[in-house]
Amino acid sequence: MNGEKYSVARFQPAGFDYPVLKFFQPLDDKGKQIGLSDFNECAHPHLAYREALMNIYLKRKIAVKKWLDNVELKTVLCCWCPHTRKAQQQMNLHGNFVCHTEVIGGYLRTLNSNIKIVMDEDRLFHMRRLWTWRPETLKI
Repeated sequence: MNGEKYSVARFQPAGFDYPVLKFFQPLDDKGKQIGLSDFNECAHPHLAYREALMNIYLKRKIAVKKWLDNVELKTVLCCWCPHTRKAQQQMNLHGNFVCHTEVIGGYLRTLNSNIKIVMDEDRLFHMRRLWTWRPETLKI
């Protein structure tokens, strides 16, 4: 995907050194990772995960808005979730995986409904949807 690239992940694989957008990392205020498995005991773990991340992102709204106001038109937010062991296990068990980039996309859409969000093939076809919005179709 073309555009200015940023990492929103907790890590970057060897060979990558993108600027990090810490306000989009799936970490709570104390730096603890927020993951789907934290909500296994909830009646609706996927929704509880989404709400927990949204609450964290809402606390970071000033930083997000400042970035959003100055970001390039074509920007790529990178995460390597589809290639992690947890995501692969989710794919094997459920046929899809959960990634915080889905929540980021929904959050950005709540801040600006005109934002067009395009996802890579892994996310487009295999990521569990936590929102009713749909990403744009990538035209190559």
